[in-house]
Amino acid sequence: MDVTRDIGASFKRCATPDERGSVVLEMAVVSPLLLLMVFGLLQFGVIMNSNITLNDTVRVGSRALATMRGNADPCTAAANKMRAAAMGLAVTNLSITITVNNTAYGPATIPSCAGAGATMVPGNDATARATYPCSAVVLGVDYIPSCSLSAQTTTRVE
Repeated sequence: MDVTRDIGASFKRCATPDERGSVVLEMAVVSPLLLLMVFGLLQFGVIMNSNITLNDTVRVGSRALATMRGNADPCTAAANKMRAAAMGLAVTNLSITITVNNTAYGPATIPSCAGAGATMVPGNDATARATYPCSAVVLGVDYIPSCSLSAQTTTRVE
């Protein structure tokens, strides 16, 4: 008994002439869906990375703002620290709002609150907020047309 001859015969019996090309057709149907899922997961990862970076950026800015009591312009200094911490983000698209002494300064790329540092009271809240546009385009289709990430952190002035 020749084993290789029996295996070859069983393969020949499985593939009948009317089933030829079925694998190509199945791949043609499944490939776009598979590509959509893969590229969608990649784009979701990019958006999540931007969100994590934005949260860290706001944390850095809020912490810097809380320690700048007596600074001539704490908003500009905190915004500059936020822009430095926003690695991987286009800082020109970063919209920053700083709240000191219950007064909001911004939204702007670099908000200014000249003179507010002298009136900052220890124990009061200092808030840093930032928004950043994101893109959810996968294979030419925008799944979230007005995608915007935002983060906010409030700390006590020291």
